[in-house]
Amino acid sequence: SVGLVRRSNIIPSSLGDGNPVIIWATVAMKPSTIGSVKWYNADNVLVKYNGQEHCIVLAGMNLDKRKVYIADPYYGKIMEYDMHTFYQRWVEQYKQAVVVY
Repeated sequence: SVGLVRRSNIIPSSLGDGNPVIIWATVAMKPSTIGSVKWYNADNVLVKYNGQEHCIVLAGMNLDKRKVYIADPYYGKIMEYDMHTFYQRWVEQYKQAVVVY
């Protein structure tokens, strides 16, 4: 089954239970470009979203070192990022995550 996540405290426990966590963040943890991507939908309504949006899989966390390990399809390998930066990018992308049970 799949569970949607918007609370950060669920992520470490889900990961610790061995469940993959798909996270919306940004490419290379670069800052989001808020509202930078725009188009008009079929009803001629302007639609905006944050540029740099990117989905990744959280592969691990080291709370002592304040690091996260990301399986990143953009690079095709595990990437290491600062936990604070990772959290900021997740917040910028509206705290979207999916836990796969």
